[in-house]
Amino acid sequence: MLPERKLKILFVGEQEQTFGQLRALLSQFDPPGYEVSATVSIEQALFEMRRAAHDLYVVNEHLDLLRQASSDGCQAPLILLTSRNDPDFEQEVMQLGAADILHKARIDAASMSHSIRFALERGHRQRVEASLQDSEALYHSLVQSLPVCVLRKDLSGKFIFANQAYCEFTGRTLEEILGKTDFDISPPEVAEKFQTDDHTVVATGRQLRNIEENQTDGRTLWVEVIKTRCMTRGGGSSAHRRSSGTSPNGSWLSPLCSGPKKRPKPRTGRKANFWQT
Repeated sequence: MLPERKLKILFVGEQEQTFGQLRALLSQFDPPGYEVSATVSIEQALFEMRRAAHDLYVVNEHLDLLRQASSDGCQAPLILLTSRNDPDFEQEVMQLGAADILHKARIDAASMSHSIRFALERGHRQRVEASLQDSEALYHSLVQSLPVCVLRKDLSGKFIFANQAYCEFTGRTLEEILGKTDFDISPPEVAEKFQTDDHTVVATGRQLRNIEENQTDGRTLWVEVIKTRCMTRGGGSSAHRRSSGTSPNGSWLSPLCSGPKKRPKPRTGRKANFWQT
């Protein structure tokens, strides 16, 4: 993805001739939308890369720079210029994270333009993927730390996620929960009600709030349930039993607030508050 402003390119290398060749190629682009600067210092180049000071880095032969950048976890868009014709060298360069390799003897304006565009689009994809991974990590950190049980189920009713609170609440390990349904955990008549409610929420799109009796593994629980249909990015729907929130992959998300809670009138059994969207 190309930015609308002029692209800032940093050339890293000691050969003025190669830097001049790069500037000459960029000057042929229409329109000329590039600002090019240069450094001979690997340390300076790493500093610039860490603070994302440029849109693209064109590196002249400096494999040590790629190794250090890779060790630092830097994912800056980078093109390596080389005179070497060595498959092992090229494989190492790509494994270290370079977007492309250009052989100096064969560079022209078309190949440079293509390489720049590819490097920038690849860098954009990496940033989007990193952002999604960060978001997913934050989500999992949140649901693992909340004082509620969080479940996610697919539309066939199988559990595909459960947080530690729910594992402790049911006395099961995660492996014993994943792939199971309500019928594997609750009595048949209770499981049937859960799934009927889930299907109703998915079909109508209306939120369901209720206080219900839950018999699980021989224990009687009074639970407060909130059920809400979740929409995927593509517009598809999903539902969850005892859940609250949205699910990006069309599955059911279920937070259950565990913990005893008294009712106005004494009832037999244990009380838990289940929060669900």
